Amino acid sequence: MATILELLPDVAVNARGVPRRILVQAFRRAVREFCRRTRWSTRTLPVIATVVDTVQYTLLLDPADDQVEVIGVRWARINTGGKWERLTERFVDAVRLNDGSSEPDGYEYRPHGLIALDPPPNGIWNVTVKAIVQPIRGATSIDDNLLVDWEDGLKAGTLYHLYRMPGVAWTNPAESSVQHDLFMRAVHSAKSDVARNYNAGGNVNGDTLGRPNAGIRQKILPI
Repeated sequence: MATILELLPDVAVNARGVPRRILVQAFRRAVREFCRRTRWSTRTLPVIATVVDTVQYTLLLDPADDQVEVIGVRWARINTGGKWERLTERFVDAVRLNDGSSEPDGYEYRPHGLIALDPPPNGIWNVTVKAIVQPIRGATSIDDNLLVDWEDGLKAGTLYHLYRMPGVAWTNPAESSVQHDLFMRAVHSAKSDVARNYNAGGNVNGDTLGRPNAGIRQKILPI
């Protein structure tokens, strides 16, 4: 994890006079927005053991992983016959749930931090989930891997939020627009990265299990 404070100097040189507290808030807001829009940051959660006829389960992070919160599910798998099989994402409606219990083959993410299995399990099954996460509102650190490709984009997002603040000495609508464009370029690039299952050079229409066709990965220009 990288602390937000250690990342601020590169932003501060373009936002002179901004109090550190405001810098931290703007940076955190940019990272949260980036993660929410792109669904880029993930965690593979501890295995969930199902309970007979229990549909809904809480998606629990490792207790030490206290800088992020769950905002979605990338995939869910169930161990059946010694093999991990992918569950299908779908709407879990009450009518189907009344049809009886069996081995689950589908799931629904329920905001926030819950997963519903369909049909209701008729036994004890192990389920593993890759959850989509974002920094919590009071985060002091962010994932190091966000900085590999997206550090410049996150800085642009921070400056965008700072420059658009009304009635302060650093207000700059024109520069806010420039930084917003840079930030959104990073967002769109990261979304394509997710669609390619993080395979650099992959095609967004490729195999989501990691065998995409060749293409060119675009990166944003530095601030």
